[in-house]
Amino acid sequence: MSDDANNSPPPLLAAYLLNGDDELKRETLIKRLSDRVTAGGDMMLNHETLTAEEIEDPELFLDALYTAPFIGQYRLVVVMNAEKLAKAVSEALISFLKTPNESTVVALAANKLAANTRLYKAINAYNPRSIIDVSSIKKADIPRWLQDLVKDYHLTINYQAAQALIDRVGTSMSVLNNEVKRLAAWAQAAGINEITTADVIALVPALIEPKPWELADALCQRDAIAALRIYNDMGSTQATTIFLHCVSRLRELLTIMTLINRGMQTSSQIASALKKQDWQIRGSLQAVKRFSEKELTGLLLDAQRVEAALKSGASDEHIMTLWILDVCTGSKSLSLSEGHKYS
Repeated sequence: MSDDANNSPPPLLAAYLLNGDDELKRETLIKRLSDRVTAGGDMMLNHETLTAEEIEDPELFLDALYTAPFIGQYRLVVVMNAEKLAKAVSEALISFLKTPNESTVVALAANKLAANTRLYKAINAYNPRSIIDVSSIKKADIPRWLQDLVKDYHLTINYQAAQALIDRVGTSMSVLNNEVKRLAAWAQAAGINEITTADVIALVPALIEPKPWELADALCQRDAIAALRIYNDMGSTQATTIFLHCVSRLRELLTIMTLINRGMQTSSQIASALKKQDWQIRGSLQAVKRFSEKELTGLLLDAQRVEAALKSGASDEHIMTLWILDVCTGSKSLSLSEGHKYS
């Protein structure tokens, strides 16, 4: 579906499988197909979208696939939720792929069509290039994807601001794309060329509530700005629950530090001692380098006092803000030993 060196698009195949859960990628590819198909013909008559659930009669479905285009070269039939096609319909499609109508392009959109199914194998046998992976990118790669995306609007966004956007609306590529469009329109109207974390927080409503482990991750990074932002967005979770989860993570850091001091060097050894998998402690292994043993011991010794303050009826926001700053900055001026500031 890509252009060659002469910018002339190759002939369309009779079938494509858009296999994966990324709605934005899928919609983009379907639009590209639609633009190609309707370029020289009637858009309404040459583009038909069906869902697998509504296709009940295999013969009627084949009629749609063998219908000639009106004026143009191609006719596009899009089938959504293709992994849910009834067996009889799927078998009819498999037969079609053996002797396809070259003037019809059938685009099968599936969240996950397994490679061991007869339909997948038939599409692959027709042409391996027909199978296009539209799976979501890994969460860790989304900030970089956002940074590339805003370049299309002649803007920049740093990693922290991109992460803030993900924290507020989630990882849906479609939702993120729409929010970037809105931010870009605002930035262009305001005459600025960089989207900051403050802009994201001010302009993008929080659609999802962060989880306690996300705050714990930010504390392990000693990123006070991110930690405070995450905590402020945690509206329904009790402060005590959040605090105890974070303390548990700090306790894990101290345990890892102790194990390392005793001679354990490999992640496998440490994970085994903690009764966890290697990947579960990967972040903690990096985090122990950011704390001293004295800092972690002090924070854990003072945890009981902070918990009591949270249960006393005092301002949760005030207490948690001070505690987050203590964890992230290690500043003596914010030492938790100053118990009076939590009263």
